[in-house]
Amino acid sequence: MSKAVLVDPSKCINCKACQVACKHWNETGYEDLEKVEAYADLNIPPAITPKTWMRVAVKEIDDGDRPVYRFTKTQCMHCEDAACVKACPTGATHKDDEGYTVFDAKKCIGCNYCVSACPFQACKYDEEKKEIFRCIFCPDRRAAGIATACSTHCPTGCLTYGDRDDMIKAAEAKLAEYKKDYPNACIYGKEEVGGMHYIYVLQDKPSTYGLPDKPTVPAGVAVWNALVKPGGGIAAAAVVIGVGTAAAINARHRRMEKLQKEKSAAGGE
Repeated sequence: MSKAVLVDPSKCINCKACQVACKHWNETGYEDLEKVEAYADLNIPPAITPKTWMRVAVKEIDDGDRPVYRFTKTQCMHCEDAACVKACPTGATHKDDEGYTVFDAKKCIGCNYCVSACPFQACKYDEEKKEIFRCIFCPDRRAAGIATACSTHCPTGCLTYGDRDDMIKAAEAKLAEYKKDYPNACIYGKEEVGGMHYIYVLQDKPSTYGLPDKPTVPAGVAVWNALVKPGGGIAAAAVVIGVGTAAAINARHRRMEKLQKEKSAAGGE
């Protein structure tokens, strides 16, 4: 059964244990602190990088009396309707048999279409290694029946790992509780972009946590995937048209060469 992580930001204390655990387990290395600006809002690093596949984002909310900080774990959401997969022209970024987004470095051409298409800005291209990096949902741990590194090391219960259906039920139970005090409370990831493998139970609108309220596959990407991407309708038609055009041009060249030879022969007589 498909696995998921339930994220309850109300329990996050920004300790970054999940962030460190991800780095340690995947051996991604650490950021060069001399190149990372120490942001006053505690966003370190300020975005996903090839070395930081997930991070705790900090969003400051002004409620009038005092600033309120919201901490939210962000990473590749492993969307069912993944914009990055649709945008990739070579199949380097694709879905595995269990529905998680994975990457084949041998097929990557460095176009960065996936990076541009992702509504969560959750994957990054490494110019030195010539590869795309993102959260891979710990496939080795899943295969061994172990929870993801991030959820295992969360000390507050913000992250819960389990069967996706069970995580949705747990989110619905929490939502019923939160709705009593937070009318804008919602579940995020149950249906968005086809359903995600990270399910959030939020006490307010997604945008107040730094998440897009309505994440979608960009219209241009949808058209590209359906018609222009290799294998699409227009691509197939273009091949036929291209072959036909090339044949016509070659035929014309042969006719011109024949006429030129005839003129030369006539002039020589």
